Amino acid sequence: MKTRKTSEDEMSPSTMKENAENYSMIPEMGMGCTSPSPLPWVDCEECMCWYVPVYVTKDFKIQGGELARTIKIQIEVFYEHCLELKGRQQGKLLYTTSLIPKEELKIYINDRYRKTRAENARFSMHSSMRQSVAAVFQSRNSVDSSIFSKNISSIRAEHDTSSSLLGFLFGGTDVGGSSTTETQAGISISSETFFQVLTSASYAVEAERSLTVSSFEEQDKTNITSRVLKNNNDCKAITYYIRRINEIYEYNSKITGIRWRIIDEKSTKIGGWHTLGELGILNNKEIAGFIDHTAEVIYREGKEMKDGRCIALPTDGTFIEAELAYCSSCEPEKMMEVRIRLEKEKAEAELLIQEVERRKKLIAEGKLEAFVKQPDYLLTSKS
Repeated sequence: MKTRKTSEDEMSPSTMKENAENYSMIPEMGMGCTSPSPLPWVDCEECMCWYVPVYVTKDFKIQGGELARTIKIQIEVFYEHCLELKGRQQGKLLYTTSLIPKEELKIYINDRYRKTRAENARFSMHSSMRQSVAAVFQSRNSVDSSIFSKNISSIRAEHDTSSSLLGFLFGGTDVGGSSTTETQAGISISSETFFQVLTSASYAVEAERSLTVSSFEEQDKTNITSRVLKNNNDCKAITYYIRRINEIYEYNSKITGIRWRIIDEKSTKIGGWHTLGELGILNNKEIAGFIDHTAEVIYREGKEMKDGRCIALPTDGTFIEAELAYCSSCEPEKMMEVRIRLEKEKAEAELLIQEVERRKKLIAEGKLEAFVKQPDYLLTSKS
């Protein structure tokens, strides 16, 4: 029976090639169907900032005979204290163990923070740091150790409505009315004082979010992560070191602004806050000069301090480092057997490389006949 030729059978080779090229072409998409380019990764400073006011209250005596009186001049120095993210580091050692060859061990990582906090009272490490800073800042002038516990409990009870999460620390420092108040309000003392607050707060966060690693299984398995460590080596032991991963922040401070106001106790009036640029509104030039001189003394140490000191904050992650033992636990004969096997595998790999090079040369010379497999006599031991 004679079969009928299809249209594909009647096509010429050139027509079939042209159709194949048309089928393989990808249609172009219109501009309306194309999504915009992704936003680039930006290397921007990632900082946690706190804004703290420091108040300087000075007495100023107005000369004027019978009208002479003493007024109070209050100056507000507004500080911005920042922790700038610089990188990460290996934290304190949590657990270490050594496994002999082929040994297997299951470890348990216990998260204390998740066990002691209700679900609606859990915050990220950065939010916990802000809460601790606010509590330490409010307790810094108290000699009662229980004040910190009361403050941190009150802040946590507000959950995400607490002003501590915004970075504003109210109840700023009032350095009093002594003759050295300008120096105490300078950036050197203010920066050192707040760095002590940050250091104490970081210790509180570390204790609050502590991790424990053990090889003993607890009855309460809630919020416990387990991992299996296994030494697949034949002859050498492995020592595992488990550490916590810390984020490292560099501390810096700067003065963002100075304001002043006049408190007239005789008339029981408190003036509004004004900037240094508004000293011209004062009719008494002596008062204006006094305020300007006080601001000059405060600025004498500079407006910004960045001395490279760092604060470490613990993350929720851990780092496992494995160290291979220097000495072998196998007998010399076993070690020699392993060495011979490795040398044999190395020789086989070198022969494969040579065979690949030989075939490349044959192809380059135009010899396209079937390749003849080379004898592996170099790997065959003589009987």
